Amino acid sequence: MVGDFRAGYVLTVIVRFPQTTGADVERLGYPRILPRLHLPAHGIQDFTTIGGNQVVDGGLSTISASETVTRLEGNHTLKFGGEVRAIRRNRFQFGGLNGTFNFNRDLTGNPLAPPNTGYGVATFLLGAVNAGSITVGNKRHERGKYYSAFLQDDWRMTKRLTLNLGIRYEVETNPIDIFDQKSNFNLNRVNPLTRVPGVLEYAGVNFKGSPVPIDYNNWGPRFGFAYTVDRASRTVLRAAYGIYYLPNFTTFESNQGWSASTPFNDPSIGPRPTFYLSQGPPAILQPPGSSLADAGFLGQGVSTRLQTDRTSYVQQWNFGIQRALPGNWSVEAVYTGSKGTKLGQGGDNDDLNELHPRFLELGLGLQQQVTNPFFEAGAFGRTVPRSQLLLPYPAYRGVNATAPHWGSSTYHGLQITVQRRFSRGLSLLAAYTAGKLIDDLAAGVSSGFTGLNQGVQGTQSIYNRRVERSLSPGDVSQRLVVSYIWELPFGSGKRWMTGGPASWVLGGWQLSGTSTFSTGVPLAIRGAQNFAADRPNSTGRSARLNGAEPSASRWFDTTAFSLPPLFTFGNVGRVLPDVRGPGVFQLDAGLHKFFPIGEHMRIQLRGEAFNATNNVNLGMPNVSILSTAFGRITGTQTPARIVQVGAKIIF
Repeated sequence: MVGDFRAGYVLTVIVRFPQTTGADVERLGYPRILPRLHLPAHGIQDFTTIGGNQVVDGGLSTISASETVTRLEGNHTLKFGGEVRAIRRNRFQFGGLNGTFNFNRDLTGNPLAPPNTGYGVATFLLGAVNAGSITVGNKRHERGKYYSAFLQDDWRMTKRLTLNLGIRYEVETNPIDIFDQKSNFNLNRVNPLTRVPGVLEYAGVNFKGSPVPIDYNNWGPRFGFAYTVDRASRTVLRAAYGIYYLPNFTTFESNQGWSASTPFNDPSIGPRPTFYLSQGPPAILQPPGSSLADAGFLGQGVSTRLQTDRTSYVQQWNFGIQRALPGNWSVEAVYTGSKGTKLGQGGDNDDLNELHPRFLELGLGLQQQVTNPFFEAGAFGRTVPRSQLLLPYPAYRGVNATAPHWGSSTYHGLQITVQRRFSRGLSLLAAYTAGKLIDDLAAGVSSGFTGLNQGVQGTQSIYNRRVERSLSPGDVSQRLVVSYIWELPFGSGKRWMTGGPASWVLGGWQLSGTSTFSTGVPLAIRGAQNFAADRPNSTGRSARLNGAEPSASRWFDTTAFSLPPLFTFGNVGRVLPDVRGPGVFQLDAGLHKFFPIGEHMRIQLRGEAFNATNNVNLGMPNVSILSTAFGRITGTQTPARIVQVGAKIIF
């Protein structure tokens, strides 16, 4: 029996402060009411912005300890153990902490001829603030714990067959704030002030720790086998199945109430300063915390984590065959699949305060002003649009569900790998993948990655999430990557030119490269402007071009779409099932050589070319039916050829 104990500590610190942090703002003439953090931001019309106000101060640390015990029992290799983690996340990220003050030209303009007179710099020199804001925020101090235990048995049934059996159990708490600086909108409790469902609740007052209960039902069975088909051990079959749980600590819960913004703008006073910078604003709002109780944020937007959220998990399975070939070659073919359940929406939220589709038939009547029954409670003005009172939570604006765990996904794929292990100066790896990913998740997590859809966020209607299930906006149906290293056969120890000046010049060179071929991602057509939808209607025919190659000027048939009537949802799916954006072909290559200098030193010369063939990989087409560039491509996914040359001394 062998025990393996491990402990670790990982700390990630993220800090960003303005360059003027620590400046003596009071000595510079700023009023004492402003915090002494850094120079405020000054937005000066006709000039530029002076100062900065974005502050990030936070860190994530994990203390972990694990124990694994291994025991041999005949043909069985038993492993069991567990792990505990303590997770700490402190986060402070705000802008405008020292204020943002704007100076426009109107305050120094000619009152008799105000258009295009005055000068923003002159307004700034007078210190006459016309608008701006200042933010007060508190730092989050979130904590979480993780526990797991496992048992695994690797059973060598025969010389050719090995079974892998296991079970894992894990529990992770939801993030809690040690100072209870957390709030959550309760969808079901009746607010005594409005007498309708929906009220903001607070940690330490209405709930303890987190509004979402801990999920204790996280069992992860594992099964797999490996079978050697022939006596020469050249052909092996492998298969596996397992359930894997995703971490909870990635979800940021709301701390609404622990920050406050004071706006500086009073249009009723006309072209006069809101205040002078040397005097400062008359008052700065402070975070109310939980003091507002049931009146908290009435008439405003609120956030909630669904109390039905449970730990996301993914089932994964695969079956493959691997064959060793002569000449250090091998080939492998694997079918792989997965199914995600209770998946979160990544970085996107869904608005639960959505008008039910049955009310859309009221049309423009939804905009009619009616008496507001929540005015005395402090929500909105004396009248509101009729649509406001028909919402599920009429005393509030948006009710954003933070990363709700109601998503699902399915993936099936074929992976073929051909490999030559390094021999006689050559190694090669070719990996081909063909697959299909179907999900109903928002694609905000794809934002920022080249070639993937951006802006495919949220759902068209929370009352019909079935129509969101489609090809994933990030689905790549086929991808081939070939990488290689080839030592040219010249020089000492090689086949040709083993000596002399030619060996010194031509020997020792190494050629390497990576070639990538992939299909594009599905297109997501958007645009409506009809008071209900963000998607157009389909005319019933495919948007694929028949008899013509897609081009930058016309990538798909734009006539296959039309604007939906007012107050109706468009019938176009989340993405098109048969039209994709441009694919990618890119060849990266490098040439390297080592020159020995004495016994303990050598110089490496290297030249590298990215997109060596200078191939133009077109970007995504414009997918907004409301745009004049609809269907056209105006950019590229990858840059033009980049060549770089370098040298390195190794000693």
